[in-house]
Amino acid sequence: MHQPLIDKSDLMIYGIESDEYLDISSIEPPVSAYALFFHDHQGLIKNENPKATFGEISKSIASLWDNLDNLTKKKYKERTEQAKRDYLKRIAVCRANQVSQDGSIVSEKEAQ
Repeated sequence: MHQPLIDKSDLMIYGIESDEYLDISSIEPPVSAYALFFHDHQGLIKNENPKATFGEISKSIASLWDNLDNLTKKKYKERTEQAKRDYLKRIAVCRANQVSQDGSIVSEKEAQ
């Protein structure tokens, strides 16, 4: 069993508050700008038309996205880029933690 190279108290810097840094599979990958937009607007569309099917809601949101101004789209894309950076940091922390003290890389099975 290897000793973690990163102290749990240091993980707050990366926004990691649990043992998720030990397991890469527990780290959620970032979603697209459109997925963020979809999530933000799905409830609003559903409230306006409670009987709408998922397909109808999806079409409405796709139309809104297609007609969205570039500045607003850019904000969603920036949120996605930040989420990607955060994701890569978390992956790096996890991988760094899988390196044993002697410098050899520990497989994911051994790390668990």
